[in-house]
Amino acid sequence: LGRSYKFGSVMPNLLLIFRISSKECRKMLYVQKSPLGVFYFRMPVPKNYHDIFGKKEIKFSLKTKDKTEAKILASRHIQNFICKFQDMNISSFKIEDKTLSISEKVNDKIVSLEDVMRKYFSERRLIQKTESQFRNAVRRFLEVAGNKNVNEYKRADVLLFKDKMLDFPSRVRHKDLNLPVDKLLVKYKDTKKIESRTLKSRYMDMLSTLFSYAVANDYVKTNPVSGVRISHPKKVEPSRLPFSVEQLNIILQSDIFTKQQSPQKIEYRWIVLFGLFTGARLEEICRLRKKDVLKEDDISFVFIRPDENHRLKTISSYRRIPLHSKIFDLGFQNYIDALNGEQFLFPIMNSKPVNGKVSQAFGKWFGRYLTKIGVKNSKICFHSFRHTLKAMCRRAGVPKEIIDALAGHAQNDTASSYGRDEFGSVFTLRTLSDAVERI
Repeated sequence: LGRSYKFGSVMPNLLLIFRISSKECRKMLYVQKSPLGVFYFRMPVPKNYHDIFGKKEIKFSLKTKDKTEAKILASRHIQNFICKFQDMNISSFKIEDKTLSISEKVNDKIVSLEDVMRKYFSERRLIQKTESQFRNAVRRFLEVAGNKNVNEYKRADVLLFKDKMLDFPSRVRHKDLNLPVDKLLVKYKDTKKIESRTLKSRYMDMLSTLFSYAVANDYVKTNPVSGVRISHPKKVEPSRLPFSVEQLNIILQSDIFTKQQSPQKIEYRWIVLFGLFTGARLEEICRLRKKDVLKEDDISFVFIRPDENHRLKTISSYRRIPLHSKIFDLGFQNYIDALNGEQFLFPIMNSKPVNGKVSQAFGKWFGRYLTKIGVKNSKICFHSFRHTLKAMCRRAGVPKEIIDALAGHAQNDTASSYGRDEFGSVFTLRTLSDAVERI
């Protein structure tokens, strides 16, 4: 070993701690090259310490293909390993500590769940809205389970969190958002509770993602969220309904369309019309740029595509939606022409993003407006326009595959992925336009 890897003063300390011979030591420490050329640190654990570590060998990647660098890194890991034993009481290092990952035993790092989340963000580069949801899930979990080393969380911590969150209120006033979970449960004990599906998607799934990432990066051995299930009540009726013709007439004959409005409310007017005529998602509509309104073969359409600040919900969301001729009869071209020098179709909306979303202010206003004009109920909201488009297309005899292409819904069968054009569609713009004009 001394001839191959020069570790300096490490050797005497190692021999002293383990009370092993130089001959045995020569079998213990080495740097190994993988078939891909990456060097690994490998160190068999002495027999007396197998129960302490839970493994017979320490092994992890040095993440380098340079032999000299690998030797230097290995020497540092050994020194850190030795210092850990020198600084701690070996008798207190019990078998229960097997949850410590190999890299942490060597490097003696304290890694919190927030540290894991930040590293995950640096690799995934999520949009601001999704990052905010992850941060909220982690904050609530830490309030219940405590802020400790990520490898110290057990399944019991996750089950406790799940049980408490089942009593979490579905809506919290803005002034109370910073209150801890226990205080919120007391203050909102008589209000409607969070939906089990929301608890799963907004909290449990995000925690599971972070712990899975921690497993993949050798911070923990197992994911404590894995296997934790939340029972969902069976749906006996739809959660969203399309607008009826009567409801649409009430909306289109209300003040927002019949009276003089401010520039912001004029934008609101056209967002409502876009919801009706395209069935697109609210954030997709609000983020439209002028250059996304195009014309090809005398067919006007909007191009739903991502930009540097917005990612689409799914791959199928990338699509072209032909505009019904009636929207131009209502003066849409005049609206576009009035946007001199503007980048966005709705510039006021895009000037005030909240948590990465530009549609939040409109969404709240629209809910209040539906209540004001007597249309609002628990199953009607802006998303109902998507249901309305599908319902109108079905009544007009439009095939399901074309309806899904217009709405940006995926086809799950393999055959549907064949023959797509450069925009990901299996239908020509003319076919889609003819379907839209049938409504």
